[in-house]
Amino acid sequence: LGLDAQAESYFRRALDLQNRTLAPNHPTIAPLRFGLALARWGQGDEAEAFRLAVQTAEHQQALLATFAAEFAQRQSVAYRDVLMPATALAVTLAARRGDAQSIATAWHLEMVERGLVARAQAHRLAAARATDDPAVAQALDAWRQANAARGAGWLDKKSDSARMARLTAAEETAERALWRSTGQHAVPAARAVADLADLARALPVDALLIAYSDGLGANRN
Repeated sequence: LGLDAQAESYFRRALDLQNRTLAPNHPTIAPLRFGLALARWGQGDEAEAFRLAVQTAEHQQALLATFAAEFAQRQSVAYRDVLMPATALAVTLAARRGDAQSIATAWHLEMVERGLVARAQAHRLAAARATDDPAVAQALDAWRQANAARGAGWLDKKSDSARMARLTAAEETAERALWRSTGQHAVPAARAVADLADLARALPVDALLIAYSDGLGANRN
């Protein structure tokens, strides 16, 4: 408990300093918030640990939903270095807590991550189509450039909120243009997840709804 309390003090101080200059979901903040979640878990505060794990996972998924799938190699390596297994921690804590709301929240996070994989596949299909369609190729190139610029902005500690807002708007505009060029009228909804209660009601009375997911072991070292 003593080491966890010391760690908590460090992570809170570091978060306070980072939050003064960076956006709340900047990728370099995730390791600090994740570390704080582990410190609270180590001190027996599973409720706060779960809240911090969920917050970290949601922020990372928001980033991944828009540009991480098309990071350049340098950006991908840099982002992987700060990507935390926050969803795995949320799943672990939800299983330990056992209440319906925590389990539903962990389910939602897990399904969103699977949706992000599907969205990345949609981008790859657009890239394949671009080889035969000049209009799609032009739109894809514009989106990739905007995507790379936004990724570089997130990895740049000097980026402020105003700059990130501009880069985000440019990337979203370019992605909408890309999907229009492929005949789609909306960006694939990577983060749209069916409500767990609705899924449960749709199952037969004697059925079970099962999802396999990674988790974290009790030995956090």
